[in-house]
Amino acid sequence: MNPFNDNMLRHIQISTVLICFIAILTGCSTVSRISSTSDEEILLNRSMHLLQLKNVSAPGNYALYYDENPTPEIPVHVNAGDKVGFFSEPDGRIKAIAGSFKMDIESKKTRATWKRYAAN
Repeated sequence: MNPFNDNMLRHIQISTVLICFIAILTGCSTVSRISSTSDEEILLNRSMHLLQLKNVSAPGNYALYYDENPTPEIPVHVNAGDKVGFFSEPDGRIKAIAGSFKMDIESKKTRATWKRYAAN
C-alpha cells in the first residue's frame, strides 16, 4: 500500500527535477564566485565564469600565470589593501589587475592565476 497519493508523488517528482535543474544552472557558478579568504592564489577561469578580485591583506609580490604554464608572465609588487585579480569591462574584455598594474587578458587564454611569491 502506497502512503502517498498520486498528486503528492507528482509534486515530489516535479520539485526534485526543479531543484536539480536550478542546482545545475546556478550551483557551480555561484559557488565558484565565492572567494576564499586566502590571498595566495587569485583565479580567472573563463569556462566557469570565474573572476576573482580581492583586496590583499598584506604587501607582497604576485606573478601572473597563464593556463598550466609553470613560468610566471608578469611579476608585480602590491601594498596591503591593493586590488589583485580579474574583472570584466562593459565591452566583455577581461582585465588583470595588481595594484596600479592593469592589462587585458587575451581572449584565447582560458585560465590565469595571480600567485603570491617570496621576494629574493
